[in-house]
Amino acid sequence: MIYLNNLKIPGLLILALAFVSPCVMAQSAIDTARTIRVVMDNDYAPYSFQPEGGKLQGILVDQWQEWEKKTGIKVEIHAMDWSEALQRMRAGEFDVIDCIVETVARQDYFDFTPAYNTIEASVYFRNNISGVSDLASLKRFPVGVKTGDQHIDKLKANGVKNMILFQNNDAIITAAREHTLNVFLADDPSALYLLNKMDLDAEFRHSAPVFRDKLRRAVCKGNTSLLNIVSNGFAAIKPDKLKQIDEKWFGSTINKYGHYLRYFILVVSAVAVAILFIAGLSVWNHTLRKRILQRTAALTGSEQRFRQIAENIHEVFWLIDMAKQSMLYISPAYEKIWGRSCESLYQDLRLFTDAIHPDDKARVVELKERRREPDEVEYRIVRPDGSIRWIWDRSFPIKDESGLIYRVAGIAEDITERKQAEEKLRHSEGLLAEAQRLAHFGSWDWDLQRNTVSWSDELYCIFGFEPGEMDPIHDTMSFVHPEDRDLVLKTIYGSIKNKESYSFYYRILRPNGEERIVHSRGQIVTNEAGEAIRLFGATQDLTERKRSEDELRLAYQRLSYHVENTPLAVIEWNKDLYIKRWSARAEEIFGWNATEALGKNMYGTDFPIVYEDDIEVVNKIVEHLIQGIDDSNLSLNRNYTKDGKVIYCKWYNSVLRDEHRNVITILSLVHNVTERKKTEETLKQSYEEIRRLTEHLQKIREEERTYIAREIHDELGQQLTAIKMDVVWID
Repeated sequence: MIYLNNLKIPGLLILALAFVSPCVMAQSAIDTARTIRVVMDNDYAPYSFQPEGGKLQGILVDQWQEWEKKTGIKVEIHAMDWSEALQRMRAGEFDVIDCIVETVARQDYFDFTPAYNTIEASVYFRNNISGVSDLASLKRFPVGVKTGDQHIDKLKANGVKNMILFQNNDAIITAAREHTLNVFLADDPSALYLLNKMDLDAEFRHSAPVFRDKLRRAVCKGNTSLLNIVSNGFAAIKPDKLKQIDEKWFGSTINKYGHYLRYFILVVSAVAVAILFIAGLSVWNHTLRKRILQRTAALTGSEQRFRQIAENIHEVFWLIDMAKQSMLYISPAYEKIWGRSCESLYQDLRLFTDAIHPDDKARVVELKERRREPDEVEYRIVRPDGSIRWIWDRSFPIKDESGLIYRVAGIAEDITERKQAEEKLRHSEGLLAEAQRLAHFGSWDWDLQRNTVSWSDELYCIFGFEPGEMDPIHDTMSFVHPEDRDLVLKTIYGSIKNKESYSFYYRILRPNGEERIVHSRGQIVTNEAGEAIRLFGATQDLTERKRSEDELRLAYQRLSYHVENTPLAVIEWNKDLYIKRWSARAEEIFGWNATEALGKNMYGTDFPIVYEDDIEVVNKIVEHLIQGIDDSNLSLNRNYTKDGKVIYCKWYNSVLRDEHRNVITILSLVHNVTERKKTEETLKQSYEEIRRLTEHLQKIREEERTYIAREIHDELGQQLTAIKMDVVWID
């Protein structure tokens, strides 16, 4: 951790100007600023590597410094893991990538300079392994390879499928040192350097070279001008200078012939004590340097592994210097969760506390000030955009030899989704409890293996108890109605025995003696062996519903009795005038039995019930009912019976509507008035005959009256004539 103060963790650059070619932007930068950005492997000794101190060095660094002198163009060198270097070079973040091997796949997006060196790659294996001679012999081993290595495709082509990818060569050799890797493929210069550095050169052997590759430099595809600048610049460096650089690094770093050198020193030491003393000091110094190098390499490897973990986890890892009250390290996830930059926190540690929600700040600060032992705390933070996130923060103090806390480390995790899920769960549980209360049903769960039972609050209420007031496993049966206990036991244990679900009704007796009717459903759960391990289900209090159903059933029976015994036919139609009910009296009046009539339409050709001449009148009656003009009406019309006989019926119709006044059903009470109609016709005929007779009598009476009057008139006339004659005679 000694390097954490100086860690600068690169973030991925934001891809801007998406429609501008990266290579075009790179070329533009070169033309205007006369600076090129070169990327290379940070762990490819002796060409480029970062030993203790983290300063990049090697053959390529020295060569580019000479190139800079020859061309006058400033060079910015960036070193990173090889796979990342390839990816970012393709994205256009750099102008040149160095120490690259030309492959068919890479020709699609890079242009290459002439080769400047040839390297060999061999298979390295532990001394106790035999039979490794070529690529085909690797099929039976897990093989370590660096991510992005051009040899991966060739290994696959030779049938090597079990490959373990490492971030860099240092990670490969570290795994070999930890005995987690026994076989690996690597370029010889880097492999030999690292094996000697970690004192593993005596533990491993290598095969004859299996690959020979040429090292080149490359630019983005199509950037010919830059390619020429790079190539011409290196061509201007004198060969003696390049040779001097090679001898510097190959001669001072690689220790391939270290054993022979030590033998020579021993021979020379036998010649003179002074030389022996000097040689001893040299060996001691070499050993000391080697151990320091190994220790530094181990620390570097540990640091790299730490960075790999810290920079790729979703949690935020943080480390605080208590004496300076400064942030030593904060992982990149901080920026995503807090919405603030890591750099701002390095500059001002107080920003960490400032982001805590006002309602949580005092509690968290008080806890952090009492840091003595590991602790954990949940709190909210407020992001710059005003959004709130929940954090679970675990911290632990780091003490020195005297027991003084000099650092505090911690991991902060964004638990917002979990908190939201918990809130939804609590809300759902609340809704479930309310639903159970409203529906009068409770749930239960019986663990058959542990013989434990859990009840919901509402189930206790159904049995007449407060939650937790009675023991379900021991007391339940005592509150089941005595007449139903055998039924309950047989049903439940039959379900367990047969691994079947169940559903049945039974009665319970509450502590106050009140009888309730419940309905219980149960579902069995079995394990892989088919054994019943759990029984769960729900019990609903249906007392009021059962009572209502009984009352409705009784009311329906009474209504049905009256309907079937009324002298009127009862016919029920749906909204489309199909028959839903056809009473016994309807069978007597019309001749069709219920089986024949149910489902028939009033105007169906297979059910001719309306007399043809009365259809228009009936249509008007029905129309008024359906359209809502009338809610009830009365009509008298003729109908057909099943045998074609015409009868007279009086129809009493009423409509049942919903809240929107849509028709639900139409009920018709039908009275056969055919006999009355016949009587009325007979009376009408009799009345007509009486009327005609009366008129005839009246006529006779008038004629008689006229005749009598004429007779009287004639007789009086004769008498008056006689009197007149007598008077004349007297005179």
